[in-house]
Amino acid sequence: LSGNPVAMAAGTKTIQLLAKPDTYKELNEKTQHLAQGLTAALTQSQTPATINQAPGMLTLFFGIPSTNVIPAEAGNQRGGAKGAHTPLSRSEGGRGERSETQGDARTSNPVTNMTTAAKNDRQQFTRFFHNMLEQGIYLPPSPFEAWFISLAHTHQDIEKTIQAARKSL
Repeated sequence: LSGNPVAMAAGTKTIQLLAKPDTYKELNEKTQHLAQGLTAALTQSQTPATINQAPGMLTLFFGIPSTNVIPAEAGNQRGGAKGAHTPLSRSEGGRGERSETQGDARTSNPVTNMTTAAKNDRQQFTRFFHNMLEQGIYLPPSPFEAWFISLAHTHQDIEKTIQAARKSL
């Protein structure tokens, strides 16, 4: 920011907004709403895919089916937030892999590194990307990039995105 007064004021205001109660809860709810809507659209169209998410961001990986669905009420079995990206600790017998949730579902085969991400169906993503673009939804142009959900996104924005995804699949 190099001390630019406008950038500094924007940064300060952002920190103030993020410090408000329930800010991250709201961001997580918006992210889960989008992930759940995309999951429903994928299921309806019988499109195999995995959605990795954390509050404020998600990534859709086509061609990597999600399995072992567990109801959302189960949440993260190790006490983390529902929908959270949670690393396994070495004391839990993990090797630093991540446990993912997908909207309402925990997946047994999440995308956790470049090797698993490379299994993504890039051609399907390209078709989906262009179909979404035609409907006014601007996604990141790479299947390896995250979608960012912000506090500025409204319920209507998220519903529009879900409906566009239904048409695009």
